[in-house]
Amino acid sequence: MSSEGRFIPYETIDYVMTINSAVSDVRRRRADINTSNKVVFERSIDRYFWAVDALYVTLIPRLRTSKMRRLREEAHKIRTNGSSKDLIKLLDALFEEILNILDRAGLLIRGERIVVEE
Repeated sequence: MSSEGRFIPYETIDYVMTINSAVSDVRRRRADINTSNKVVFERSIDRYFWAVDALYVTLIPRLRTSKMRRLREEAHKIRTNGSSKDLIKLLDALFEEILNILDRAGLLIRGERIVVEE
């Protein structure tokens, strides 16, 4: 009997599911931008900003491009002293760039919803 131990993880993280969950959160936050009043509008843009930023941070370094870094840095600057409209355009561009990279890397889940009747 060997005295060497073997590491057995209690749980594993599925990177594809983690990425796709973050992508879904960004899509939901973008759709939830509410223009009904200024406070609600700013809060919903803030949530969109942080969802895109969290998705970027979740990417492994080899998937992050220089264009993404530049767009993210610009978004951080505009968030503190720029217009909301410009921030949304930048976040949309950053999200699109991330989606393109994820698509090329084969990390986006594809499929269709199947309705099962009981």
